[in-house]
Amino acid sequence: MKKFFILQFLSVLIFIIIIIIFGFDTYNNAEKKIYSEFQKKQLLLSKETAIAINNFFEDLKENLSLAATNFNTIPATKVEFRKKIDAILTL
Repeated sequence: MKKFFILQFLSVLIFIIIIIIFGFDTYNNAEKKIYSEFQKKQLLLSKETAIAINNFFEDLKENLSLAATNFNTIPATKVEFRKKIDAILTL
């Protein structure tokens, strides 16, 4: 009777250990997948941000180039400069 109880106890203990091992393995796989997905989303977000920043500076460069072609002479004062900028912005 005592041998049967010990055998049964060891069987349950081994079963519990196997369940715990599989649980840790499943947890580690899920954690790796979550980190991988997070990194993919961060990379996509950083690429989109880089494209937006690049587009902003391309537009700024184009606008400044256009503004530079509209200045026939360099304004002598800040007031004249401001008038030229206002004239361009109201177009």
